[in-house]
Amino acid sequence: MPMFTDRVRIFLKAGHGGNGAVSFRREKFIPKGGPDGGDGGDGGDIIFIAKNDPHLLRALYLHPHLKAQRGEHGKGQNKRGKDGKDLIVYVPVGTVFIDPETGKIVCDLNKEGKKFVACRGGKGGRGNYHFRGSVNQTPRFAEKGEPGEEKSFILELRLIAHAGFVGFPNAGKSSLLAALTNAHPEIANYPFTTLNPNLGVIYDVEGKDGEYFVLADLPGLIEGASEGKGLGFKFLRHIERVGLLIFVLDVSVPHWIDNFLLLRKELEKYNPEIIKKQSLLVINKIDLIDNLEEVKNMVSEKIDLPTEFVSAKTGEGIDRLRKLIYDTLREIDWEPEEKEETEEKIYTYTPIFTIEKMPGGFIVKGDKIEKLVYKTDFTSWDAARHFLNVITRMGLKKALLRKGVKPGMEIKMGEMIFSYDEIFNPPIDPLPKKRSRK
Repeated sequence: MPMFTDRVRIFLKAGHGGNGAVSFRREKFIPKGGPDGGDGGDGGDIIFIAKNDPHLLRALYLHPHLKAQRGEHGKGQNKRGKDGKDLIVYVPVGTVFIDPETGKIVCDLNKEGKKFVACRGGKGGRGNYHFRGSVNQTPRFAEKGEPGEEKSFILELRLIAHAGFVGFPNAGKSSLLAALTNAHPEIANYPFTTLNPNLGVIYDVEGKDGEYFVLADLPGLIEGASEGKGLGFKFLRHIERVGLLIFVLDVSVPHWIDNFLLLRKELEKYNPEIIKKQSLLVINKIDLIDNLEEVKNMVSEKIDLPTEFVSAKTGEGIDRLRKLIYDTLREIDWEPEEKEETEEKIYTYTPIFTIEKMPGGFIVKGDKIEKLVYKTDFTSWDAARHFLNVITRMGLKKALLRKGVKPGMEIKMGEMIFSYDEIFNPPIDPLPKKRSRK
């Protein structure tokens, strides 16, 4: 398992609804009190909540299959079954939910406490109490509970930080984060020390107010990162979130000023919008050079950005840099942008059902009918008769006759296949008739 997980595919199954009960009131002196079957409980939802902990996706990496509790079945005396418990899952702030089929972002949990109901539980079935009437005073059937939704998502973490360090490996980004904040990232004198994003908090230099900003130290980029080379490509998505880019250059290496152009080139290839963000430049490791004035003149001639010259090792220029970052962030009116798809709704007429031809019969499609098929207990003659009455009122029989249905043909609805005679010419009520008294 990777130490830091920022992308995982999950599989969700919400709870099924409980079945309704078939029951009749039987009490002393009330031998035939009528139906009193209660409803089934609703299935549990699967709900995700954003929390400030960037490591929460590691648990989902190990256990990507999540299932909510189903609802209890109804009982006699109109007792409703208990609802299934919702499954609450915490994910890091900045997690986006992507539909694996379309690649579209479904939800963006970009604020702490924000919730997303990813999978809804099925509704509980109605007990036989609901089907009583003047024609059928003793209904001997109830509904089955609806199935819970089943979905899969790709969860992608895009860290939300006010500012982010961008630079090549070993440029000193982690050392800068440690010097500017109270963070303790791993620091060593070799490339790719930073394998995971690190976060730190920067406060006002004078400490006059309680305002603060979050800085992110991201793994170093290399040339070709936008094409998948090195470690940086994996974390380029995090740079999309920040409000301020802080380019960090190691002044002690040859051709150091050309590295700035390479960094901008890789960012522009990945997403042209990134380089439009407000930026600062940090020239690091000035303790390793003797010609600081020459370096300053070179930067002023070739790079038009606010710049600070610092040494993370000795602390030279760190206070000035902290103030520059803090003051710049206070001027930026930045909030993490919403990523939820907000497509314009177009209202069109949707028929209750559609009928398609298949070899030897027809296929009937429609949410209402497919849900009715699932909820009907076809082992009960009364339930089957109720199903026939409902689809007849919908006009299904007339529609099938217009399509040319004939006795013996098959009709597919939902997951079940019926013959025409089974649906529209059912057998006579199998219950024996009452004998007359002599």
